[in-house]
Amino acid sequence: MEQLIVSFHTATEAMEVEDICREQKISGRLIPVPPDIKADCGLAWRTEPGNRELLQKALEGKVVPAGWNLRECRY
Repeated sequence: MEQLIVSFHTATEAMEVEDICREQKISGRLIPVPPDIKADCGLAWRTEPGNRELLQKALEGKVVPAGWNLRECRY
């Protein structure tokens, strides 16, 4: 199943995104960064690809992700 994997510069940013997504009711969860994605911290947000626009709007002015990646995920 293809998923949107959003990486971050710091673990603090990743945890802030988790809080924002809970407040905004955007589905997803924190996961370890997959080994094929370069990231500054070891956490990423996994969500459905269709949530990208919602997530971008929710993060605007709060968190700047390090990367947006589409990946096949087994977890």
